[in-house]
Amino acid sequence: MNSAQSICGQKILNTLILPPTSLDGHWCHPSFPLQGLFARNHKRIFTKSITMDESQLPTPASTAEGRLHRYWPARNLTLFEYLPGSHVDSKSDTITPNTLIVIGGLYDGFLSVPYVPKLASYINLCPQWSLMEIQLSSSGLGWGTGDLHRDAEEIAHAVGYVRERSQNGPFERGSVVLMGHSTGSQNVLHYLYHKSEQGRPPIDGAILQAAVSDREGLAMMREQDPLVQRAYEECLRISLASEADSSQGKINVLPPEPTSVFGWSRGPVSCKRFLSLASPSSPTQPGLDDLFSSDLSNDTLSRTFGAVGLSPYMRPGMTSERKLLVLLSANDEYTPTTVDKKELIRRWAAAVEAGGALMASQSDVIAGASHNVREQEAQYDLTARVLNYLGDIVGGIPEAIDQKLENDRRKYVNQNTIRQA
Repeated sequence: MNSAQSICGQKILNTLILPPTSLDGHWCHPSFPLQGLFARNHKRIFTKSITMDESQLPTPASTAEGRLHRYWPARNLTLFEYLPGSHVDSKSDTITPNTLIVIGGLYDGFLSVPYVPKLASYINLCPQWSLMEIQLSSSGLGWGTGDLHRDAEEIAHAVGYVRERSQNGPFERGSVVLMGHSTGSQNVLHYLYHKSEQGRPPIDGAILQAAVSDREGLAMMREQDPLVQRAYEECLRISLASEADSSQGKINVLPPEPTSVFGWSRGPVSCKRFLSLASPSSPTQPGLDDLFSSDLSNDTLSRTFGAVGLSPYMRPGMTSERKLLVLLSANDEYTPTTVDKKELIRRWAAAVEAGGALMASQSDVIAGASHNVREQEAQYDLTARVLNYLGDIVGGIPEAIDQKLENDRRKYVNQNTIRQA
């Protein structure tokens, strides 16, 4: 089996990225049905303040054309590279120098983040760029027994695979940018600030999209539903009692009854991962996953966001500076309404800049956007900011693409206005 498989119009409907062992080694075979169940979001929605016109929301993509790469054969882990249909059929060996790798959140798999196909469609218009989605052992149901350390190890393998593939082509140096959605943002920041004894290949840019606090999201749910509070207390009791086992490498899994109250009813959740996400000792001693809570101290932020400037895992861009892009959603249903998102970005920017890096000028709160940016107009805004950022730090984004994107956005707005009239 070659490390890259073309999927010519293969239907990837409701994709579930299971741990590789459960697929019995057949993951990359083109005749193996890539079908199952997935949930786009892992948390229950309790807030009633968000209203959306469902007619404005796009139908989630169920089909994508592209190439499947096996970047770590030993773990049977894959990258899916989006390609326009003509590339699949006639340019199956095309290699671009620059790649944007998208990392999904909890329960995510290929095609589960709604804005990615649109973003890929514009990146595919840029001859020097491609977009790939990554499968980790923690994708789909695997997140509950994984952690950010294992994720970083696997992401490093993917970055190395992409970089080696680019250098084996006609390019002396290719660029790799990581973009995290939701918990994927924790993966990206962890990749940059947390030191690895094995080392990691450096990246050229980093994007945090929908960087939210699981701890604050759980707190919001607990305040609104006594049943959630009781389930939380039970999970916390069990998890704290198992810490000694976790420190010895044992995996103790929480019972499904209380975790299902959080919406975590599909797949096992370990006590260790629960404590990492719920982070009961925060804000003084935040768990590994607690990177984006609004009450974290400036000193804590200096050790995470502030480490980007000197990170050996990120190369300076064209302006000889390291830049971080942060895109939050104005209507993120998993962020408490008491959190000032612009102030959060300001604090993160202060920590980044104190450490010698820069917060990208495109960083902002996207108007009208939900957590996973299902809204069409918000997707255009996100796509424009990402393309502009890639052009700033690496280059290779033609001005004509920016103009086409703006024209397409205006056309959509006009059509939607007429539809609503």
